[in-house]
Amino acid sequence: LTEAGLDSTERLGKAFRQTLYSRTSGGEDLVSLHSSFHHDIKVYSSDEGRVQTTAAAFIRGLLSLSGDLTPIMVSLVRKDAEVQSMMGFSRNGKTVASQKS
Repeated sequence: LTEAGLDSTERLGKAFRQTLYSRTSGGEDLVSLHSSFHHDIKVYSSDEGRVQTTAAAFIRGLLSLSGDLTPIMVSLVRKDAEVQSMMGFSRNGKTVASQKS
């Protein structure tokens, strides 16, 4: 993933936050609530590194986080076998539909 791609994805996360979550019913914005709210956010990814990095960059923009993407990936991006199955992937990365062909 390029730096331009990371920047674009992070800006998309910020725009998503500003458009959909600029103010909650209590008047607090999502960023001020993120310390407790991020436990409720579910982010799913394939097991490809570039996809996980993209998901982490989006979350960094959405929650206005700072720092490296690796801790964000580890704590917020799910990529376990259950997620892969839900997304239609098997262990070898092929889609379930393509394996049946």
